[in-house]
Amino acid sequence: MTQENVFPVSRSQMFVEHCLQLVRQKLPVVNAVLERYGDLTIADYLQTLVPPAVPSHQPRDDLLEVVYHYVAPLLGEPIARRVVRDLEQTPLVLTANHHGVEYFAQTFQARLIFALDALSGQTSRTTVPVFACGNIPLDNVTYPQGLLFYHADSAHLTVNPQKLPVFPNKLRRWMVSTAPAFTQAMVSNSQSTFNKNLHERGISPVLTDTVRQIFEKNYRSPSVLALSRYSDQAVVVNGSLWKQMFTLQRPAPELAFLEIEKIAASLCERDTLNPESLFWHILFDQTLREYILDELDGAQSCWDKQKLHQRLHAKETSKKPQIQPQRSGTIFFWGVDHAMRRVPLSLESTPRGDMLQGLDASGNTWEIPYTPKSILYNLREQRLIPSLFTCFSVLAFSRGLICVGGYFQCDYLPRMQHGLVKALQNTGGWADTAELVAGVPTNYYIDSMSTVTIKSDRYLFPAGPLEVIASGGLHPVDLERMLSLTVREAHLADMIETVPDAVSSDQLPVHWKQQVANECFTLLGGKVVVK
Repeated sequence: MTQENVFPVSRSQMFVEHCLQLVRQKLPVVNAVLERYGDLTIADYLQTLVPPAVPSHQPRDDLLEVVYHYVAPLLGEPIARRVVRDLEQTPLVLTANHHGVEYFAQTFQARLIFALDALSGQTSRTTVPVFACGNIPLDNVTYPQGLLFYHADSAHLTVNPQKLPVFPNKLRRWMVSTAPAFTQAMVSNSQSTFNKNLHERGISPVLTDTVRQIFEKNYRSPSVLALSRYSDQAVVVNGSLWKQMFTLQRPAPELAFLEIEKIAASLCERDTLNPESLFWHILFDQTLREYILDELDGAQSCWDKQKLHQRLHAKETSKKPQIQPQRSGTIFFWGVDHAMRRVPLSLESTPRGDMLQGLDASGNTWEIPYTPKSILYNLREQRLIPSLFTCFSVLAFSRGLICVGGYFQCDYLPRMQHGLVKALQNTGGWADTAELVAGVPTNYYIDSMSTVTIKSDRYLFPAGPLEVIASGGLHPVDLERMLSLTVREAHLADMIETVPDAVSSDQLPVHWKQQVANECFTLLGGKVVVK
C-alpha cells in the first residue's frame, strides 16, 4: 500500500491535522474524547475524572491489604500507608501503562497528566498509583528491555526513539512478569554500548551525563540489584527516577508503579477460596461461566474460542506444528511455558474433568486441572498469570476500582463490562450484582496526549523521562503550562506517538515524523512545555 491510499491532504490543511483526522477515524475513543472534551483545558478535563461514590459487590479492604504488602518491602512502609490511604479515599488508578522501567514517551506523558492534580497541590492525594500490565515481552513497543532516547538530531528523527538494551536479546521474549532481575554485568554492558554508540546514532550529548548517573544511582543501587525479579526492580527504579523529574516548592507525590497481574493474582487466590466472591462464580458457576464465555467470545482482549480450539488441535494435522502467533486471547488465565512466554489457554471438558489446555510456541501440550486447588497452586507458582479480563474482574467489577486507561482499554473494558452484566442478568439471582457492575465507570481516559516536548532545530516531539531529567526537571511554571493546554492541543502534540497505532507505516510518507514535528513547532511552540 502506498501513500496514495491515505486520503489526500488539502493545500489548506497542515499534515499534523490530517494525521489527527486519520487517528479519529481509526480510533473511535479518541474521536469521542475530542468531540466531548477537545476544547477543555487539561485542568478542567482532569475534573471530569473525579470518581463518583459507587458501591461495589465486594469491599476493597483486601485490595488495600494486598497493595500495602506489595509496596512496603519495595518503597517503604510510610509510602505504602500513603498509597493505601489515597486508594481508600479515591479508588482511582492509572492502567494505561506497561510494566518495566518506563521510558516510552506516550505512556510516560499519560502518567504526568494523571499526576498533575497531585503535583500542583490541587488534591489531597500524595501518591500516584499506576497498575501496569506485566504479561508483555521485554521487547514490547514500550521497550521494558532497556532505555529509549527521544532527543536526537533532526537527521535521526525517522528512527526515534532509539533503543539501548539492558537485558540481552536472548531474553527479549520473556515476559516482564517472569523476567529475572537485571544484573551488575548487564548494566555495565549496556553502559559500554551507550558510550560507544552515542555519537553515531545522533543522540544528544546533553543526555550523556544523565544516563551515566541513572545507571550509577538507580540501576546499580545495592537495594535494586539485591531484588530477584525485574518486576520488583522496576517498581523501585521507576519510583526513584520519578523523584528526579521535578523541582517544586513542595515534595512531589510518590509514584507507586505496580504490576497489575501481581495484584490481581493475590486477589484471585483469595477469591478462588471464597465461594461468596464474584470471581469464584465467574470461574465455577457453570451457568454463569458459559454465558460469559459466549458473550465475550471474539471480544478484544478476551478470547476467541474457535482460534483457541484450532491452536490446541494443531498437532492433529502435523507432528511438528508451526504455532504462529494469533489473536486468540485466552480464557481467564495465561499459561507460562518453560521459555517464560505466554501460552493461550482453552477450557476443555475431558474424561479426567475440566482442564485448562494449551499448546506453547514449541508445540508442547500444556495442561492443568480446572479446580480451585489447582488454580491456586499454579497462580502461586507463576505457571498461571491472570488475563486482562480476570484482572479487571477482580479489581474493577468486583471491588469497584476505577481504572483510567488508554484508547484501547476504553474500547475493550466497556465491552467486557457489557458482556459480564448481560451474563449476570441471564443467570438467575444476580440482578443486584449486575447493577453494581454496570455502575463502575469504565471509560476514564488519559492517553494520546503530550504536554512536555523536546526541541531539536525547528522540530518538537514528545519527551521521555530521560529528556525531562536531563533538562533539569519540571518546575511550577511548567505545571501551569501543562494544565492550561487544551485536550485537542495535547493530542496534536502526541501525533508522532499515536499515528503508528492507527495507520500502517506504508501509508505514510518516509519523512512524516519530521513533518509532524516541524508543524508542532509552528502550532504549539508557545503552548506546550519545551525542554
